[in-house]
Amino acid sequence: DGLLRLGLRGASTTFGMWEISDPLLGHVEFTDGGGAVRLIDADGPREDGYIADRWHATHVAGTMVGRGANPAAEGVAPEATLHAYDTDDQFVELTELFVTDDAADDLQVSNHSYGIIGGWAGVISSGFNYYPVWYGDVAISATEDYKFGYYDDRARDYDAIVYAQPDYLPVFAAGNSRLREPALIEVNSVFYAQLGNIFAFFQGPYPSINGAPEGYDTLTGYAMAKNVLSVGAIEDLPGGWTAASNVVYASFSSAGPTDDGRIKPDLVANGVGVLSADDPSTSPINADADYFSYSGTSQAAPGVAATVNLLIEYAGVLNPGAELLRASMLKALLIHTADEAGAHVGPDYRGGFGVLNGMRAASILRANWTAVDSPYLQSVSVVNGGAWTNEVTALGGSPLKVTAGWTDPAGAVHDPVVDDPTVKLVNDLDVKVVGPDGVEVLPWVLDRLNPSAAATRGLNRLDNVEQVLVESPVAGGLYQVIVAPAPDELLVDESGESAAQVVSVVISGLEAVADSAAAELLLESDELGWSPLPGVVYHVETAAELAGSWMAVSNGVSFERSPVFTPIDRDSEESHRFWRVRRSE
Repeated sequence: DGLLRLGLRGASTTFGMWEISDPLLGHVEFTDGGGAVRLIDADGPREDGYIADRWHATHVAGTMVGRGANPAAEGVAPEATLHAYDTDDQFVELTELFVTDDAADDLQVSNHSYGIIGGWAGVISSGFNYYPVWYGDVAISATEDYKFGYYDDRARDYDAIVYAQPDYLPVFAAGNSRLREPALIEVNSVFYAQLGNIFAFFQGPYPSINGAPEGYDTLTGYAMAKNVLSVGAIEDLPGGWTAASNVVYASFSSAGPTDDGRIKPDLVANGVGVLSADDPSTSPINADADYFSYSGTSQAAPGVAATVNLLIEYAGVLNPGAELLRASMLKALLIHTADEAGAHVGPDYRGGFGVLNGMRAASILRANWTAVDSPYLQSVSVVNGGAWTNEVTALGGSPLKVTAGWTDPAGAVHDPVVDDPTVKLVNDLDVKVVGPDGVEVLPWVLDRLNPSAAATRGLNRLDNVEQVLVESPVAGGLYQVIVAPAPDELLVDESGESAAQVVSVVISGLEAVADSAAAELLLESDELGWSPLPGVVYHVETAAELAGSWMAVSNGVSFERSPVFTPIDRDSEESHRFWRVRRSE
């Protein structure tokens, strides 16, 4: 029951979680009167009995489905069912899960708050001494861990899994490796590192601090996959997002680019001081409490995964029995509706396309459902030698934005070297918007060689998500949205055979024709929801036309909580009506 009053709590939905350990199934947040409910150990206890990371799995699960026994720790989808797996056989399990026809209905999204350690991390003891551990391979580079930015077998396997099951979206934590230093400095500069297939002690000089000097190029493993949603962390925004300048990236959150320059992470969410269920018997820092606040991209990702689950629930509420939203559509929708972050307009290598905004994503789902011909969300097929063209009328007064994403065949894995720029994109599509004056607006691109620079516009030859922004479109102007294969590009399937590519396109800032039947269902609501600032005086007003006379609904009111819901009335014979909330001068 957030600001949109949609009542989404995950009821009758199921999603997944893979973790190093199983969660504490008997935690009060996952039980109802004693028996374990809604949190299912889907693959049974780990064969080796490992439980050291149970606190981590418990905390992640609580963020997603905690029932709110402690109201401050209620999960994002508190009535959903969560299937928990350990990571021992993740690739086998994911492949087998989709053998049956109805498997996709049970698993459209899963969370993965784990990754591959890169660079400096932790210490090792030898005798009475402790030495810092560097997880790079000195046989490949003695200064930089090749795994940073490297597209490995794990990333490739997840790309292949999503390509085979295009309705399934894995959400991965980006990692916490940014600017990590040696855990301690030895007088003789001794450290422990990998040499080929073995680990051994080495004597200095020490390899570089992770991503020095600015912390870029610190992503590893799974987060590098093209078809997953990779999530970085920001500090909490207690009052909500108001401007890009109030977004603070978490200092530890791993940053892109990938070695070939792709935009990763995809977006960011709160990962600092997140309160959730805990297991004090295995926690490294919490000895006695059933709840604890931890920080990490592990804490950011589950909030995103559970939000995806609520959007899937809402799509089913709006249009029961319709085809499932593709993973590429869910990913494009979240990227499209993210709030701006970073020092420059457009994406960047620390925060991707910005801060998760589930409310805006749900609003576009609703707007699409209440409009004729689903103008905001379109799933299209682009064929070799062809192009998809869509003419839209700009609304004016707000940007015209287009985000296009596709599930790309898995890329090739090459022998490990540091910063190999070999492109991993298989099917290269060009997305552009042509204005009424014939001027083309191209998508955002970033420069891997200058990672802190602002995004520019150009032909994107790297990413399978492209976004075009027309900041000030001409009101009523006709704009052409075009998606086509790049020149001389042959679109292929996973076997390399010529094939059409399905593309998910999200468009906002366009004029749309209302579907009267769908709109009438939404007008059953008799409340206007909005977020006031406590103590500020407001006037709530209504008008039949924007340029007409505004009449008071409530005058000189103030509130001590947010959001509020103001009763409103509308004549069923009216084709439309407007309301506004005006702050008292």
